[in-house]
Amino acid sequence: MDNLTGNVLGGLGAFKPKKVVQKPAVQVDVDGIIKIVKPYVRDMVARADRDIESTSRDVEYVTGERARVAALERLQIAKAHKAALKQRWGAGIDAYLTGLFSLKDYTHIWAEEHPKVPFRIPGVPYIIGQTTEVEFEIGPFDRVSNDPVGQVRRYDPVPGRRVSAGQYRIMIPLGGAVGDVHWVPMRQPDTLSRHPHHHLGGGVPRTCWGTFAGYVTSLVANGEFVPMIRLCGQFCHVYNPGSPLIHLSSIPFLRLINE
Repeated sequence: MDNLTGNVLGGLGAFKPKKVVQKPAVQVDVDGIIKIVKPYVRDMVARADRDIESTSRDVEYVTGERARVAALERLQIAKAHKAALKQRWGAGIDAYLTGLFSLKDYTHIWAEEHPKVPFRIPGVPYIIGQTTEVEFEIGPFDRVSNDPVGQVRRYDPVPGRRVSAGQYRIMIPLGGAVGDVHWVPMRQPDTLSRHPHHHLGGGVPRTCWGTFAGYVTSLVANGEFVPMIRLCGQFCHVYNPGSPLIHLSSIPFLRLINE
């Protein structure tokens, strides 16, 4: 085991949870998250070591200049990935988690290995954040259902007219894919129509990430759950009536705040 691997794993093995002063904006279950994340980090480091070992053998044994150049490029990528892991986790998981305490879009953040949910999820642990109250301003062409029998009422574009969607649970997978990210409305967790920019299609979560699609894919693939949950919290509180994935009239649990 090289010094880099030793530093990362040594830091994890010697880590003792510190008592972090919690800010009133959000409550974070530090110990619970560390329990879930620690083996995930170990696995990422082990996979990085295997990639470096494998690509090093390729460099040594491949024949032909083109194949050798390709092998060297793969080796450089593998080493860069290992260096990124060192930068992210070398100071300890607790240092990485400090970024969660500044998130003002959440009330609680925790981790679950097997979340109990009314929909299909992959067999991976999740980092979960419960948002503050989410509200949307009704757009000029929105129709909002606010009748107990489901009749749709249309509203004129009065400035400041808003609806409440309640709180959401943002679920970020560890070891999954961006297609496994869930925004679950607490008022109606089993609904397919969850959010103007997120819904379940055939039981599979679909999110309109806009120009962030490539960025969020990279975050989830690399286990960067702190910036990912920050972005989702901000995005969940945003509604663009000009380009919704689903219209407000399709979301059954909205409540008018002011008429």
